[in-house]
Amino acid sequence: MRPGQRDVHRLLPHGHPMVLLDRVELLVPGRVVEASKAVTVGEPCFAGLDGNTPPEGWALPSSLLVESFGQAAVVLWQATQDTELSATGAIPMLAVIRRCRFLGRAYPGDVLCHHVELDHSGPNTAIVSGHTAVGQCTIAEFGELMAVTGNAGKAGRGNGRPAPSRANGNPTAEGALR
Repeated sequence: MRPGQRDVHRLLPHGHPMVLLDRVELLVPGRVVEASKAVTVGEPCFAGLDGNTPPEGWALPSSLLVESFGQAAVVLWQATQDTELSATGAIPMLAVIRRCRFLGRAYPGDVLCHHVELDHSGPNTAIVSGHTAVGQCTIAEFGELMAVTGNAGKAGRGNGRPAPSRANGNPTAEGALR
């Protein structure tokens, strides 16, 4: 199965410019996805760079590499579910990254190739592992990423109420240590 760009945009809760997948090369629901993203000089992260920027300044930030890998994982998770998360009002959120290693960098002109395997999937949780390569060179390994779902209307604290403060009588960490 190979979803098109329309499917990718439908499955991800992101909009431009945060969609960081260009193509799904292979999708086997419940098992694996291979997806790619072309790194271009037009990326917002490169805005303001010029000919005086040292070469390392043109490297794609690691956080965007993780986000792109995570979006490939969301496509796999969504394809595995009976109901699309968007139909339930839930949004996928990264909860944990374990055993993540960056082995190289990606630069404008490179194509990120993500290989994501689904290790566990439930209605509110998914655990994946895999790697990202540029050509034949693995530039990142992901031992475990865990995603959970949250309600789009309650993102952040999860209950819609403001954070507790000392002013309303709630204990603080400082008070709990006394």
